[in-house]
Amino acid sequence: AAAERIFAVLDTPLPPRPAAFSPVPARLDIRFEHVSFAYADGARPALTGVSFTLAPGERVALVGASGGGKTTIVNLLRRFVMPGDGAINVGGVDLTTLDPDAWRAQIGWVAQAPYLFNLSAADNIRMGRPDASDYDVEAAARAAGAHDFITRLPEGYETRCGERGLRLSGGQAQRIALARAFLRDAPLLILDEPTSQLDPESERQIGAALEALTRGRTTLVIAHR
Repeated sequence: AAAERIFAVLDTPLPPRPAAFSPVPARLDIRFEHVSFAYADGARPALTGVSFTLAPGERVALVGASGGGKTTIVNLLRRFVMPGDGAINVGGVDLTTLDPDAWRAQIGWVAQAPYLFNLSAADNIRMGRPDASDYDVEAAARAAGAHDFITRLPEGYETRCGERGLRLSGGQAQRIALARAFLRDAPLLILDEPTSQLDPESERQIGAALEALTRGRTTLVIAHR
């Protein structure tokens, strides 16, 4: 069954590419205009006529129950799926005309369950910017509140985290993910329920780091409450 799903993905044609991409606008003024999207070839609607704006430096929260289409909005914004109807504009330019790689370079993303690889803590943080120096990695870890616990690990920053962060607690893994976002230093930040699976103390600590991370950035927050 898993192999059949893999072949279904491999057989899916790529979306059409324009002859030339538009440059990413300097001003990230994002506007969803009557956007609709459905899964299963249109059989399972996820969004219908969604409109909202996200101004530069503004924080906007999308709040609602699971299945309400919040993650679909994130996937549309990250160019992983395309609108069925309507348009997404960035600085007055249609998002579909932007180079996907150049656009995604503008985005920092902190997920509900961040994926950590079986690499060192430093290398997992460096996923945010592969060419970062050790000094920059440590600075990002300090900003995310991760430095203290990393230095207490058996090999410090060289300690392997385990596949999916198996050797870390949920709060520690989330702070590694936050450090990635600090290191990436992208102008647009997407927070996909980053504290929903944490205990109250971890949520408090990460909340303080998130406040610092979002300051001055255009931020879309996905939340249940």
